[in-house]
Amino acid sequence: MSNKDTRIKESIHVDNESNPEIVDIAKYTYRSINPSLSSGSSLAYVQRLGKNDANWVFYRVSDMMLIKAEALICMMGEDATQRNDSLGQAAFELIKTIADRSAPNTSSSLIYSNYSTKSQLMDLVFDERRREFLFEGKRWFDLVRHTRRDGNTDYLVDAVQSKFTENAATATGKLKNMMAIYWPYNYDELQVNSNLKQNPAYPEAGDSYESTGK
Repeated sequence: MSNKDTRIKESIHVDNESNPEIVDIAKYTYRSINPSLSSGSSLAYVQRLGKNDANWVFYRVSDMMLIKAEALICMMGEDATQRNDSLGQAAFELIKTIADRSAPNTSSSLIYSNYSTKSQLMDLVFDERRREFLFEGKRWFDLVRHTRRDGNTDYLVDAVQSKFTENAATATGKLKNMMAIYWPYNYDELQVNSNLKQNPAYPEAGDSYESTGK
C-alpha cells in the first residue's frame, strides 16, 4: 500500500513521528481527517467519533463489488492459467474501480493485460480486499475461503508466514492441518450437546496441538 493510497491515511495514525512503528488503528474512529497525499506524513485527525457498540453488520458497496469480482474469477474455470477475457475483464474493472477510488490524485497502474489469467486476477482481488478491509476482521475469512477452494493450506501458510520473522515454522506448522482453518467448539457447548464433536485440530484435553495433516 503506497502513501498515495488514501486507505493507509485513513486507517493508521502515527503517534510518534520519530518512531513510525508506534501507531494507532484509526479506521472509523475519527469523524474526519485531513490527508496529505503528497507525502507520507501523518494526518490531522479532527474529531473522534463517540463510542458505538451497536451489533450491526454492514456490507459496504466495495465489499459487494469485490465479492462479485471474486465470483467472476471463479467462473473462469479450473485451470489457474486459463484466460477468459469476458469474465476476467468484468472482474478486473470492478477491482480497478475500487483501487482508483482510493488513489484519486494518481493514475492507476492497473492494466488488464498484466492480470489476465485466473491466478493473477485472484491474487489481485485478494490483495485489494486486504487493502480495502484493513482492520475490519475479514482477512482470515478470505484466507479460509481461498483454502477451501484450493483443498490445501498452502496459500494460507504462505500468507501467515509473511507476518513472522522468527519462529515462522512453529506458527505455520499448525496450519498444515486443514481443520485448523476452523475454530474449535466452546467447551461448554460440547457439554450440553452430545452430538457435537470437537474439531480434531484442537484436542479436548491438554495444551498440545494435534497436527494430523488430514
